[in-house]
Amino acid sequence: MIDGQPTPRLIHEEILAPTRQVVKILSPTEIPVHPSVYSSDQVFQFSFLRRVHEATPEAIIRDMDAINRVLGSSINMEITPQQLGIGETAIELGDINIYPSSKKRYFSVHYFSTSMSLGDLEGYAPKILRPYGGHPMPKEKLVAYAIDPTMDVNNPDFTLHCWDTNNYQDNGLPLMLYLRNFAITFNNMALDEIGL
Repeated sequence: MIDGQPTPRLIHEEILAPTRQVVKILSPTEIPVHPSVYSSDQVFQFSFLRRVHEATPEAIIRDMDAINRVLGSSINMEITPQQLGIGETAIELGDINIYPSSKKRYFSVHYFSTSMSLGDLEGYAPKILRPYGGHPMPKEKLVAYAIDPTMDVNNPDFTLHCWDTNNYQDNGLPLMLYLRNFAITFNNMALDEIGL
């Protein structure tokens, strides 16, 4: 809570950048994770991550609506409880694997050559985002998500926790939307889970 108000949730429309020339749909490497979520052990448990996975298809539907409205796009993808998309870029939700660490506050999401991870893994620096130069989220919300909320958002050292990805674009739009929405859903459900 901030001043008695619930911590602001991530909103699909605020994680789109309509004024950019390219990359208007932000990937998980530009989607912040609230520091209280990042430091909570309970949201790194497999049972919670499984609930996030199950809620992600519904988030994709809301995200496609936001993308179409904000960017003037016409993304339309068939979503069933088992599959996202149709044809050669379709992905089976059962083929997405979530691997939490048994010893660290860390987990990864995998689909063949593509992966996304969050947390502290021995030997690796946690992924951080430096939005210096612009981020589409409102500045007040960026400050609420800052690692150091006393720092000015225009300071080049202002940082946010975010996701690390590998081969993000390898498996097409359905998987890209899945990972983007897993990131958004994880953060928002985790804030609920920890009571913020």
